[in-house]
Amino acid sequence: MNAATTALTLTAEPLWRRARDAFARAVDSFGAPVVIAVLRRLTRPLRRAIVARLCLLEHVGRKLLLAEAAAIRSAELAAAACGAQAIAAPPAASPRLPAQPFAARRERAVMKPDLYHPQSWRAPFACGVPADPPPQPLERKPRVLRNEDETAFRLARRLEALRRVLKDPLPHAARLANRLAREAQRVPELAWRFVLASARGNGCDHQDPLLGLHATNAAFTGCVATPAPFPDSS
Repeated sequence: MNAATTALTLTAEPLWRRARDAFARAVDSFGAPVVIAVLRRLTRPLRRAIVARLCLLEHVGRKLLLAEAAAIRSAELAAAACGAQAIAAPPAASPRLPAQPFAARRERAVMKPDLYHPQSWRAPFACGVPADPPPQPLERKPRVLRNEDETAFRLARRLEALRRVLKDPLPHAARLANRLAREAQRVPELAWRFVLASARGNGCDHQDPLLGLHATNAAFTGCVATPAPFPDSS
């Protein structure tokens, strides 16, 4: 069978649309990333409100990325079984640049970010792939109190990373599919641990309270697809 290369498309577009709407409501509530970044101080109620909504939206984004990653991997396996050409993956969201000298990298690392231009921030999205459990319980480290300005920018950067994912999910999903396929060889139950991972915090979007549940269901449905996208996921 000689199939043409197939372009990737979103399998959960309605849920992505709902996630974008929820993100817009959150931004209307407490401000865009640039607004949070330039704040000199976050009050405790504002910080809690931002963290609650942000954790919920990150949870939704991770589940939807897992659903898309499972769809990508299932399509790749089906194409390989039929002898078809591999599915065309979208370009990476942040292309890898040539290696720079250590001094240049260090100088770039200590440069202060331009708070008024979020597009220039280094804001990778944390996909939240479950880590291997420690062989023995770790000692609880003392809590480190952070500078208020740093806390504001950290939250703004997480919000900006989420905005980028919601704007263009496929490159992130393609990278996640590759990572899970590679890691699942070592940890077969990894995809299920990812599906069952709960949200941090107790945030809720009262206009769409079932969004998190529906996103988790999409991830579950993707992982039980045929052919199984990842080992031990069906």
